[in-house]
Amino acid sequence: MSYFIAIKWALFLFFFLCPFLLFFYRKKKKNILSLLLTSSFLFYLLTIYSLVIFPLPDKNTIDPNQNRVNLIPFQFLFTILKEPSVYTVLLNVLMFVPFGMYLSYFFSCSYKKVFFLSFCLSLFFEMTQITGLYFLYPYPYRVFDVDDLFLNTMGGFFGAFLLEGIKSRRKEREN
Repeated sequence: MSYFIAIKWALFLFFFLCPFLLFFYRKKKKNILSLLLTSSFLFYLLTIYSLVIFPLPDKNTIDPNQNRVNLIPFQFLFTILKEPSVYTVLLNVLMFVPFGMYLSYFFSCSYKKVFFLSFCLSLFFEMTQITGLYFLYPYPYRVFDVDDLFLNTMGGFFGAFLLEGIKSRRKEREN
């Protein structure tokens, strides 16, 4: 259910930003394909940001004593062994696959750069969570998890790797 709330917010924000995007593209005289790809990238970024911050809890329901930080690397491996939460790990990876693909496609980023930018975006999200939505909440309402940094970064890297594989396969077919 919370995923739908995030997607609704992303759609709302996207349609709010569309006039600015159209104005920019009309001014730069770009083609429609470029507009569609840029729009899809913007919608993707808004969606993953919304997934990170929504749903917003009531400020009175946040427990200040609850531990909201995991600094133990690879803790997700132990969690998978204890309970069937594989989907959480997979979703953390899958969430960043398009990011790596967009970086590779739009900006021709190297693997190192995709790795670095994926890490930076993931760190931005984790800092958003640990600061309680930039200190709008008195306490964090989500968990800062070092494993998310690793998994998201790997997802971005995998996305760039996947796109390069698709490109090379396409070249093989053309030859």
